[in-house]
Amino acid sequence: LPRVHRRPPCLILVMQQPQTAQSLDIPATYDALRRENLALRDALARLSSDDGTPSPCDHSAGASTDSAGASHSTDYVRECLRESPFAYEVVCAAATLVAVVVVAISWRHLRSLRRAPISPRQQLYISIGWMPIVFALSALLTILTPRAFLLWQLLQKQYEAFALSCFGSLLFLLLAITALAEERTSVADSRLQAAVEPTFLGNGVLALLNQDGPGKHFATPPLLCLCRPCWPRFRLGPLHLVLISYLLFQFVLGTPVLAIVGMWGYISLDAASA
Repeated sequence: LPRVHRRPPCLILVMQQPQTAQSLDIPATYDALRRENLALRDALARLSSDDGTPSPCDHSAGASTDSAGASHSTDYVRECLRESPFAYEVVCAAATLVAVVVVAISWRHLRSLRRAPISPRQQLYISIGWMPIVFALSALLTILTPRAFLLWQLLQKQYEAFALSCFGSLLFLLLAITALAEERTSVADSRLQAAVEPTFLGNGVLALLNQDGPGKHFATPPLLCLCRPCWPRFRLGPLHLVLISYLLFQFVLGTPVLAIVGMWGYISLDAASA
């Protein structure tokens, strides 16, 4: 008996109950569990195909994301062609035609801008000129791949903020160039012009903006247009220019952030909780 207890526990089990492995019938139990697992996976796959959500047991979709996205896009096109082929063909043809026209016109405009002398103003013009191309192609891809419309919408918002930033910089640059040119033309004699001390460029920009006298600035749509009858008249000052630059900067930062938060909410939250 002491020798038996020095043996491994598995040997003790076999020696004491030699019929345990046969009574459990391990191969039959494994096959039964495997069949139940396959049946449960098929049921989940059928449920996911009914409501359009991916199955949690579908490991192949996670392993091959590109092929899954391509198959979903193909299924979408086939479904549209099956339900309303004429409407889908008309929409795709119109969207493609509009996108081609916009890209052709914008590309021709960009080529003319690139022939201009290299300058900061040229670079700002080119950055703004890419905006129609980005919007046209992203809108066309949204129609062809609707599952990725959140990504295309995020791209549009980001480039919209970037284009608006370039537009604000371009406005300030054009105001500075115009103010500097008027300051130089105000002095007729070249010798007197060389003797005049250079003034602060912001003063020239403010003088150019206030050349029509006090006005009801900032009383514009969409928020303050209703306050225009009671809005006071005043001249623009340095503080107003700084405020305009800050408002432009917050739009450039806030628009992509809000687009990302909206995309997260659309993906993470369901319709009931949202």
